[in-house]
Amino acid sequence: ASLSLYPSAVTTVLTELRTYLRHDDRHFVRAAVRAVAKVAEAHVVRAASSAQDGDGPPGRDHTHDGGRAAALTCLHGLVTLVAATEDAPVAGEAVVAARHVLQMTTFSLLAERAGAAAGRDPRGIQSTAVQRFLLLLVRALAPGVLDAPPGGAAPDGGRAAEPPRHLKLPSPAVASLVWLVGEWGPSVGTPAAVPLPDTDAAAVRDEILRLLAGRFCGLDVEVKVQAVHLASKLLLGA
Repeated sequence: ASLSLYPSAVTTVLTELRTYLRHDDRHFVRAAVRAVAKVAEAHVVRAASSAQDGDGPPGRDHTHDGGRAAALTCLHGLVTLVAATEDAPVAGEAVVAARHVLQMTTFSLLAERAGAAAGRDPRGIQSTAVQRFLLLLVRALAPGVLDAPPGGAAPDGGRAAEPPRHLKLPSPAVASLVWLVGEWGPSVGTPAAVPLPDTDAAAVRDEILRLLAGRFCGLDVEVKVQAVHLASKLLLGA
């Protein structure tokens, strides 16, 4: 656990956890996925604590930058896993874990305390995560819609970040994706936390809300709760 607190050791820790993903025990694999989120959490909390205590020189706090970079590396690993796995429960666990990392690094007071400024994601990991998860949510709500027209445009305007096509995600993962839509993009007059080039955030969220409304009766309770939250945010921002 102490080793995972060093940003330089994150790659080593994630490589070790990656070997666990090939294990035959799927419960063990899902535990390894949750461990990745715990590693990210440890770094974000440490960076936030350091920022609150005022450690390090202003403007050049390597603890803050290193903690955020380590958390984004964990997010990248989770997003890559979602794109690569054919195991729906494992993909669902990775989505929930990635939502937790995004919440800590971007959409929370903890993120602000950790110094999560908008420009501190040079590799575009957050944007890639949002793109893939938007596509994943559309496929979860309307299987086959994105695959039907050969030249159809994805919600993010491109094809580079597409996740697996035929995963039936567990409800906690779908609820996490709906939560992400509610947090991402302009909301109640605030700018986009993770801007996506050439993307009409309002149009994407309206379309996802339409898909949720059409299937509302058949959704599980946790997904319904997030759908209502999304609808409330859109109404407040109208």
